[in-house]
Amino acid sequence: MAADKVETVLVFLDRHRDELVRRLEPKNGNLLVALHNNQDYSVKDEISQSDDTSIPQPDRPREFFLCTDPKDFAVLKKSPYNVVLQNRKPTEDDGSLSRLAVKRNFRYVNLECGEGELEAQLERLRWLEDHLSE
Repeated sequence: MAADKVETVLVFLDRHRDELVRRLEPKNGNLLVALHNNQDYSVKDEISQSDDTSIPQPDRPREFFLCTDPKDFAVLKKSPYNVVLQNRKPTEDDGSLSRLAVKRNFRYVNLECGEGELEAQLERLRWLEDHLSE
């Protein structure tokens, strides 16, 4: 995509960001799930910023859940997968959806997996769907 088209899209998104977020924000206690792929980012980067952690797979640090609701964390920590809870009110806005979820008090789970780890991502997503009710 040409640089001018990218700039046009970015300007559009910036203008309509609040509306987009408002439409994505779950209502009535429902859950918003985001899927991310990473290269160097890992659960180790989040531990110091987290309120609680469960790391049953320390050898798989790039695959983890980040959640903002303590009840969701209670369920996710029973899984065989890495999970961190971040539910402190943010002192600064770093632009992340998790900080927004805490600020606006809606349930949010981010599933991080390393690039190329589609099977790991699908496995964790299935576990999430089977065990975490809305």
